[in-house]
Amino acid sequence: MARKHQILSHLGGVGGMLEDRGRIIEFVQTPDLTLADPATWTVAAHALFTATGRVLVHALFAVVDTLIVSTSNNGVIEIGVASDTDILLGQLTAGAGTLAAGDILSGSPTAGHLAAAGVIDNTPVALEDIDIDLKVSTNAVTAGQMTVYAIWEPISDDGDLVAATWD
Repeated sequence: MARKHQILSHLGGVGGMLEDRGRIIEFVQTPDLTLADPATWTVAAHALFTATGRVLVHALFAVVDTLIVSTSNNGVIEIGVASDTDILLGQLTAGAGTLAAGDILSGSPTAGHLAAAGVIDNTPVALEDIDIDLKVSTNAVTAGQMTVYAIWEPISDDGDLVAATWD
């Protein structure tokens, strides 16, 4: 299969896709809070990816680009879907330097963690017509940025996964 690369503009961040051997690596970068637009990731679910049709997400992980800080240093983030908010990345606390630049975040569903080099430990998840969200569960995130990667493949003819517009 031919290799293709596409960069997408995306509200303060970038998203894109690499495809090889039927598996696709989709990525999206969260807004950079140092640019102050938006000034925070509010306590809410924020769309990262949109799945249309049926897709199989083999793995999801994030790389912290700049230190992630939250109000009172105890904000909790997780990545999943509306019905299971931590199915792809379990709860992580953003505070006291715990999510530093260069950290690789992985793990589901019980608790997210810093991944050892080269270890991404997700269970594949089948999705259909749904958003994958970064949920800020407690205390807004006030600084930082990360890039989130999803390794996936379509399992229906109309299966697709694309970077969503940050809300």
